[in-house]
This record gives sequence, structure tokens and C-alpha cells, in this order.
Amino acid sequence: MNLAKSRDLESGGISLEKRKPNRRGRPRIEDGPVLDRERLAATLLDIARHEGVTGLQMRPVASALGVSPKVLYGHVTDKQGMLEILVETILDACMPDVRDKPWDETLRAMAGALHQAYKPFPGVLDVVLAQGCDVLQQPYTKWFHATAHAALTNAGIPQKKVYHVFVRFAVIVMGSVLYEESNARSADPSESQESLDQCFEENVEMFLKDVERMASDCAGTDG
Repeated sequence: MNLAKSRDLESGGISLEKRKPNRRGRPRIEDGPVLDRERLAATLLDIARHEGVTGLQMRPVASALGVSPKVLYGHVTDKQGMLEILVETILDACMPDVRDKPWDETLRAMAGALHQAYKPFPGVLDVVLAQGCDVLQQPYTKWFHATAHAALTNAGIPQKKVYHVFVRFAVIVMGSVLYEESNARSADPSESQESLDQCFEENVEMFLKDVERMASDCAGTDG
């Protein structure tokens, strides 16, 4: 008779050997509390707001969440993954519902929302744009492109010119955010935020008038 079976018999058929509890699907005590995407996103927003994108490192983020790095790796594998969650969360919170709106109201609302969205998170847009082609594959980028393209088409811009006009729109919006961040980092900012906001609004309105004029010219040429 083997030893394990003998011990079972001596204890009345009840094994005295300690069995490891089944912890499948749940973190160990030392791993910290259960982590979900909502709590991760809120923590990333807080870190980006106070520390910038340099704070998006695996171990510091895990520490802020009160979990082990292993638990965090179950949700994101690197800084890129955290950045994607961060940007998606930022845009989900600010993007307006532009369904059934006229083309000019759509572009105005999109521009204003994006202009405000990144202000509390300096450096985030700069990092996003530095990714080049990779950022074009993200859902939020695809939405921005598709919605702006549809608005320009509804304005009467021919398909062959939509992309070029869209680039102007993106430069106005993204360029304004980057310029304002640069101005804010200066020890002696040259312009007030109020002045910059007014300049941005004027640039958007000038762009919308240019779109209207371009659409009219194209319609006249086609006619």
C-alpha cells in the first residue's frame, strides 16, 4: 500500500494533504484587486493629466492601480497598448453626436471637440501623431476620417479633392493643439489662452467659408 493511501485510511478516508484552492479566473491576493478596463482607463487618464505620457510605464501604472505588473500585462502588453486605451477614452468622452447635422455644423463640432479634448493631457497628441501610419488603423482615427470625409462630400467637394481638403482641416485642428501646448510650456507664454481660442475659432470659420466657396466653384465648373 502506498503512503498516500495509507494516510487516507488512517484519517478515516479523508486525505490530510492540503489541496491548492482553485483560483482560475481570479488574481491571487498578492496580485492585488481585480482589474477591469474602466478602472485602467480612469487611472491612465489621471496619470496622463498629471505626469504626461512619460508616466505611462508598466510598473508605475501597475503600482497606481494597486496590482502586480503581471495582472496589468493581462490587459495591455506595452506602452502602446496603454496609449491606445487612453486616446480612445479621451475621444469617447468628448466626441459630439453629429448624426443628421449639416456638414458645416459637423465639422465645427468635431474641430471644437478635438481642440478641447487634448488640453488636459499635454503631449498625448504629439505622441499619437508620431506613430505615423500606425495611428491610421485605430478606430478613433477611422471614425474621424470617415465623418469628416462624409461632411466634405455633403458640402459638395468632389471626391478627388476631399482628401486634400480634409488634410487642411486636420492641420488646423491638430496644429492648433500642438502650438498651444508649445506656448504653454514656455517660461513666458507669448499669447493668452483666450487669444489662442479666438484664433482657433476664426481659423475654423475661415476654413468652412473656403469649403463653401470651393464647392460652389466646383459646381459651376461641372455645370
